[in-house]
Amino acid sequence: MMKRIVFLLFFSLLISIPAAEHPFTLSQNGKARCVIALPEKPSRYDRMAADDLKSYLGKITGGDFQIVSEKDVKGNAIILGESKAAAKAGLKDFQPEEWCIDSPDGKQLILTGARPIGGFYAAWSFLNRLGCYALTWDQDAIPQNPDLVYSGVRERKKPAFSGRLIYDGYPHQFRKIDADKKVTEAYVSWLLRSRINGEQSKRLPSLYTHGSYHMAQPYPYHTLDLFVPPEKYFKTHPEYFAMNEQGKRFPPERPHVGGSLCMSNPEVARVTLESLREMIRADRSRNPKEEWAYVYDISKLDRMPYICKCPNCLAVIKEEGTETGLHMRFINAVAREIRKEYPDIIIRTNGNVGANPPPTKTLPESNVLIWVTDRFTVSDPFRPLEHPVNAEAKAKHFEPWRGKARQLCLWDYWNLGGGVYFNPPRVETVFDAIQSDFRYFRSIGISDIFIEASRDRASPQNFIDATYFVANNLMVDPDDDPEKLADIFFKYYYGPAAPVLRKWFDEIRAGVKKHPGKQPTLGVGVWCYADVPFIFNSYMMLKKTAESLPKGSPYRDRVEWERISVIWYILAHRPGFRDMFARNGMNVNDLVAECRALVKRYIRRYPSRKPAVFEKEFEERFKTCSIELKRPEKFKDVPEENFRLVAYPYFRNVRQFNAVIVDDPDSIQGRAVKSAPKGNVYHGVNKVMPGRGHFRTTFFQLRNGGGLGGGVSLLLKEVPQDEKYHWFRLPGKIELKHKSGFWGHGWAVQVNTTHLYMLTDGTAADNTWDEVWFSAKFTGPSYVPGSKKDDAIWVDMVVLTRKGRK
Repeated sequence: MMKRIVFLLFFSLLISIPAAEHPFTLSQNGKARCVIALPEKPSRYDRMAADDLKSYLGKITGGDFQIVSEKDVKGNAIILGESKAAAKAGLKDFQPEEWCIDSPDGKQLILTGARPIGGFYAAWSFLNRLGCYALTWDQDAIPQNPDLVYSGVRERKKPAFSGRLIYDGYPHQFRKIDADKKVTEAYVSWLLRSRINGEQSKRLPSLYTHGSYHMAQPYPYHTLDLFVPPEKYFKTHPEYFAMNEQGKRFPPERPHVGGSLCMSNPEVARVTLESLREMIRADRSRNPKEEWAYVYDISKLDRMPYICKCPNCLAVIKEEGTETGLHMRFINAVAREIRKEYPDIIIRTNGNVGANPPPTKTLPESNVLIWVTDRFTVSDPFRPLEHPVNAEAKAKHFEPWRGKARQLCLWDYWNLGGGVYFNPPRVETVFDAIQSDFRYFRSIGISDIFIEASRDRASPQNFIDATYFVANNLMVDPDDDPEKLADIFFKYYYGPAAPVLRKWFDEIRAGVKKHPGKQPTLGVGVWCYADVPFIFNSYMMLKKTAESLPKGSPYRDRVEWERISVIWYILAHRPGFRDMFARNGMNVNDLVAECRALVKRYIRRYPSRKPAVFEKEFEERFKTCSIELKRPEKFKDVPEENFRLVAYPYFRNVRQFNAVIVDDPDSIQGRAVKSAPKGNVYHGVNKVMPGRGHFRTTFFQLRNGGGLGGGVSLLLKEVPQDEKYHWFRLPGKIELKHKSGFWGHGWAVQVNTTHLYMLTDGTAADNTWDEVWFSAKFTGPSYVPGSKKDDAIWVDMVVLTRKGRK
């Protein structure tokens, strides 16, 4: 049985806002001095607001607040919704989602607003003014005051952004491990109380959606295939679908991924339009008018770098000067026709196509909502867009849209959790970019915000819940005080540990601000502040703080969850921490068991029926720290301090190139990455492959990322013919920087080597390696004439060595 955690602090409640002429008394000596009244025709959300007020005011004051009908009010009352009292006070003509708090005579406190949600938002704005917040789905901030008087001024307000959603990934996580119903109910209630009006998954629908998030589609983004389904059309009409550089039409790899349409073909627009009509008719036939969807998403599929390479599409792109122009022509054709039949319908679509700039000739129609975004491969989410490191992203992806579209919405990225983006975990926060970015988005006319910020399933990003909480409030009012909100969160979420955790949080923030250079979402390197002393001291501080709290305490658990990324980081950079742990009488290897135990407890922190699903994912990912790789015979005599081995736990699956980690008995490690893109054009010795990079098939390199410079490379002009593993040396030496990777076969073979960088006193020799080797084999007729095997390049190990250094 899940118990909702309520932390009650006893103090005299002070409201730091100007006093009104008529203070409103809610309780005296722990007794309720008013009732909660519903209007004659309450909305669903009015009833929910009444229940919340009864519950939370009761927890604050100890009083029992009765819910009655407005017509039965005889004394002091909080009156909700579209009431007679609101009409009498002249509170009307509300804009969507607008709310109002008013106490005209000291006997009535009117909480009203735009139907259907305004009264609910007024109720929670009122509770916020009393110091009461929904922090997370399992923790509230509830002060206690038995003598509660509201002396706040009249408030009439609406959210700064009409659409508000942070993709935290919880709905999908809950589904995968079959979370208890009480958990999912608590989660969607928290979203509503946080004034989130978007929806992450139809399988866990939000209690309220609005604007561009109130949709009738089965899927809300990457939707081209919903309108021209490949299973229906590809066999009979392949000309509806994208052509690749080899002149071949192809369908999407799978739903919503890896495909596109031939947007210069007028039949494609016709089919799309008819599918859209069917969606609209279906929605309006099954729902009352007030629940009709007005926004439909027609957007490019995920992981698709271009639209179509057919001659007609290329001709349009040339005429427009940008691929985005082709996209706009297609979308406008649909938008113009649907406006004739349904003038209220809005078409939402991408404003970016790959790295292409916005259109300059064909601009979006008035009923097109443009989704703008920066490129998460190059944009730094830790610093605001106004920061110099993001000057290029701001100039290329946001500023050009000023004045070009009547309606703009946002898709933005934070420090994403997960195996590709957060592996190994790091100690960091995006907190100080949020307010500045939201104010900037408001200034350029963005109406709706979508933040992709999925929490890691095994090692939560540090202070991610505080970040969600503050951002939820800033989407409503970007001018709210983030420090005040953070103080509230820490006080109630971490309890007695709040002062220590807040100090550490501020130290991390200071480190992020001081870091030189860019840290893009897709390639975050080692932070300048995350040196051995800072991380070791963080580990010791968190361990001591956790142990000072009672076992089973939610506050102890939350401190422990903050420890996971710290421990994992240490294990990922183990060579640099061995001496520090040894000097303090500890063995760094013991952290493997400690980390595993914490992660398993974290995964099971709420009741679910399939926690083993995430435990299995964790163990696979944790192999970078828990598996002892076999040392190759070739390097058996190299001293430990001068040897680094990287193998499959650090390799990446790059499925768009059919490069995946597979079992391979030929490798001493038992696994390798098999790069087997489909098509002869991607195979052969020293062959130029299709694509903008003009990469050669047998070119390999280890290089520093993010413009840091430095690297070693090798172009093989012949390969062994025995289809067995051989060692190849990349000539030269390399000084590793805080971000690096090994690449081969174009973008197909990707090996993350960032963890090899050691933060030391700045001596270049600490990160300089004299020799770089990789182990590979080449199979298939494109490499070995007459071979019956698949065309593929296999890589199982990368090794770095240096001479005579200790």
